[in-house]
Amino acid sequence: MTELPGLVLAIDTLRGPVTRLILSADGWNTHPQRLGVAGRVLRLGYFTSQVPSLLTAICANRSRVDLLVVPPHTTAAAAGAAMILAATASNLIHAQHIPLTPSAPPPVAAAEDAWEDEGGHLAGSSPAPPRRQAIR
Repeated sequence: MTELPGLVLAIDTLRGPVTRLILSADGWNTHPQRLGVAGRVLRLGYFTSQVPSLLTAICANRSRVDLLVVPPHTTAAAAGAAMILAATASNLIHAQHIPLTPSAPPPVAAAEDAWEDEGGHLAGSSPAPPRRQAIR
């Protein structure tokens, strides 16, 4: 919780004022509903559907920023590798799918699968055909 105000201010600078943070209900020891930052109050929402490795900031312009949360017990090597991957501009892996072990680099297929699952398709390929339902 002590790191959140600084994080919010950094996002404010890059993406506009943050108005809400979405956090994992399971990933936090306490669940305060509000957070004071630079003279304003942000709403905090805790959801069981939010994975612990993800923090989502919602900005005033309705943009969304997904951030990787590295658990405190993670080794420095694993945390560093995950943060480098998360900060790489060409990375297509969603923050919640970035592995936190240095011996398991993320497979390229994981990025492709995430893209496919979100409705995209790779250049040179066609999207999957629509599923047909049986008529009874």
